[in-house]
Amino acid sequence: MINFAWDHGNNSKCEKHGLTRAQIEAMFRAGLHVAPDPEHSTTAEQRFIAVGLTPEGRADVDAFCWQEDKILPISARYMHAREVARYAQPSPKTVPVLTTDKDAEDFLDQNPSTLDFTQFKPMRDKSLPKTAPPPKRP
Repeated sequence: MINFAWDHGNNSKCEKHGLTRAQIEAMFRAGLHVAPDPEHSTTAEQRFIAVGLTPEGRADVDAFCWQEDKILPISARYMHAREVARYAQPSPKTVPVLTTDKDAEDFLDQNPSTLDFTQFKPMRDKSLPKTAPPPKRP
């Protein structure tokens, strides 16, 4: 169960941006994307940024930290249209580690255009003869 720590300060910061406590708590319970916020963290308090949807389907961003075993929302606001567009773009999927023939067959059956191949380095097929390097330009 997720518990929250609310006080007048963090409650008013969230409400001034149009979000209620119920909306923020529902977003945390529904699932969201969380990332550390080192820019606003201190040695005494590590902060995080959460991106998710309210029960009404609007995207919002929340700053929070942990206070003992409770989530302490620091501030929350609806996301701007440009932020929604940036987060809505699908992120490329990494190429999985294939350990069985079945994994390889399933992998080859999918559309590879959504995969991120930047993890691989170019490599020369050593069974082919070496080619001469291109001529240098003067």
